[in-house]
Amino acid sequence: MFACSTFRRLSLFAVAICLALAPEAARAAGVKVIKQKIVQGKPEAPEQVFNDPQYFDREIQDAWTEARPQTTSDIVADLSKANRFGNGFTPYHINLTLASSGPVGVQRYGYNAVMVTYTLNNSYLRFTSTVPGPTPKSMDPTIDVHFDTTYSALIGLPMNGAKTKLTWSNTEITRVHATSRSVLVGLATTFVNLFSNGGARVSLENRINLSNEKMKKQIESRLARLDALVAGLRAQGYTKLMSEVQNGQLVLTAINNVSAPLRVNPSAIRPLNTHLNAFRDLPKLNPGERVGLNPQPLPPRNIKSLLLR
Repeated sequence: MFACSTFRRLSLFAVAICLALAPEAARAAGVKVIKQKIVQGKPEAPEQVFNDPQYFDREIQDAWTEARPQTTSDIVADLSKANRFGNGFTPYHINLTLASSGPVGVQRYGYNAVMVTYTLNNSYLRFTSTVPGPTPKSMDPTIDVHFDTTYSALIGLPMNGAKTKLTWSNTEITRVHATSRSVLVGLATTFVNLFSNGGARVSLENRINLSNEKMKKQIESRLARLDALVAGLRAQGYTKLMSEVQNGQLVLTAINNVSAPLRVNPSAIRPLNTHLNAFRDLPKLNPGERVGLNPQPLPPRNIKSLLLR
């Protein structure tokens, strides 16, 4: 009985440790839109009009799913060029598997933009390369490259009537682990260095960026939904837009600042015909009558009565 109870306690303790050490689940990168009316300086209760906790996750992921096959083809085509790594060094048997998904992050970037990041880990490239000279094919080096990338996109928000626009994007290779199997140890080491911190790494990064121009357009078209939503709020008088990022989620607050209406006491407004009647009572000059330099004083008028009629 004692042994069974002790075992149960140890099992529960082990489960608790595993849960404590487990990595935190990635936050969803979403969008929330709130409208708030402020009347005479007093804010009313805000009203949520849109909430999609996975907005950026889904749109970025869908854009990459569409762009990934073409990006893969572009990189393989570039690596397949003759003498790609120098005279006599032409890759063949190229196998490239780009990571299919990864976490999306959102950070505020200034007043009217956010920086969206998309991390793809454990992409894999393998190829064999010819070598110059009469070396047998069995001695051609094979190179394996594991690498991680981070795609960053600066997105301008629809502030002051502007459109949501992806203004800048870039892909950076953040980690590379390259190995090579070949009896030609010197050549194998050269290829490893090329991909670890040399020109091959830079070239691969540039090729990914060129291919991701298509992904940029796909992301912009997907984010257009925000433009329609904000435009609708502007038409309702919510002309001021504020942005912030809370717990990895972009929060847009549209504000309608309502001033107090101008109120006038109707009794203070005198009818127009009252003033017209006052002018009718003024003495008239006869046709051709002139007033001299020292005119005689006009007949006295009851100015007070004119003003108060």
